[in-house]
Amino acid sequence: WREAGLREDPIREFRSEKWREPARKEWDATRKLTGTVLLWTDSRYPALLKELPDAPIRLYCQGDMSLLGNPCVSIVGTRTCSREGIRAAQAIASGLAASGITVVSGLAIGIDLISGRTIAVLGAGSDVCYPKENDGLRRSIIQRGLLISEYAPGTLPDPRHFPIRNRIISGLSLGVVVVEAAL
Repeated sequence: WREAGLREDPIREFRSEKWREPARKEWDATRKLTGTVLLWTDSRYPALLKELPDAPIRLYCQGDMSLLGNPCVSIVGTRTCSREGIRAAQAIASGLAASGITVVSGLAIGIDLISGRTIAVLGAGSDVCYPKENDGLRRSIIQRGLLISEYAPGTLPDPRHFPIRNRIISGLSLGVVVVEAAL
């Protein structure tokens, strides 16, 4: 391993086998999921997402996998969106959906409720509902859209996950529409 260029710390960590218990928990949780684990090597893995220099090696998916083959546009905005911003997001999402474009977002009520052709990208495990008040929306998206996460089942939301998640939102998309944002 040293000859291959690996540093001593990862070698020591691997040999300690501390990784085995968390890996087994992740494996067991993944097997219980109702969905698909999509690997980077799968032909269904989105070509645009593969162009990212740090594309996720796997995605946990629940819902309509065919949406990954559609042209996508992301709609994003502030969490404290005004009524005008929500109306704009809904109008844009409706127009895109009517044109055969899949809307990608981060599980935002004003955007995802409007379009049946929605991909919601999570900043937590695909089995974790965040925020809690979006549980009905989350279930609806699994039924008529697609929910994806690169985080293992059981991974709780963490502020540092959301900027990482955002690269997937943009990486799936031909373009990103910012509806409303703080200065």
